[in-house]
Amino acid sequence: VTAELLDLADGAELLDIGCGEGLMGKVLRERFGTGVRLTGTDISQRATELASERYDEVRVLDISEEDPIAIFGAERFDAITCLEVIEHLFSPKAAVEKRHRLLKPGGTLVASFPNFAHYKDRIQVVLGRFPEERHIFDPAEHLHYFTVHSFKALLEQCGFRIEKIDGNFSVPFPLTILPES
Repeated sequence: VTAELLDLADGAELLDIGCGEGLMGKVLRERFGTGVRLTGTDISQRATELASERYDEVRVLDISEEDPIAIFGAERFDAITCLEVIEHLFSPKAAVEKRHRLLKPGGTLVASFPNFAHYKDRIQVVLGRFPEERHIFDPAEHLHYFTVHSFKALLEQCGFRIEKIDGNFSVPFPLTILPES
């Protein structure tokens, strides 16, 4: 879905922040071929090694601590993808501001995050429990929790103009049988 949100011409440059092992690079390469230059960054050295075959360039980068302007110099990107990364950072606002400075005027940011207002999480809160995370590595992966509203506000505070919000907004069965209007 992320690749479908992007409309990039040959010669465009895309930065994938938090590229992991390169799955997004694979999808982007399939969509754009070699006409778009792909740069991937990740905090993990091992992940960047695995991703290197799918990107034109990969770099180890801790977006929380390092200034990407210092690393990429005057380079500016036509698009940046940042999928499921922001909730792991100590200072999300500073990281989002850095991303804004990396985009060319008119550039596109495609970002995703787990929505804390999802109905399953809301039910857990109503029952007096904190929603359980689905752990990959450590018990406490997420440092911040966002709703669509709070994430949108963060992006706007950092200078982004929201053009589209999309996502997996699943509705529980009993509500799917109610009339729409």
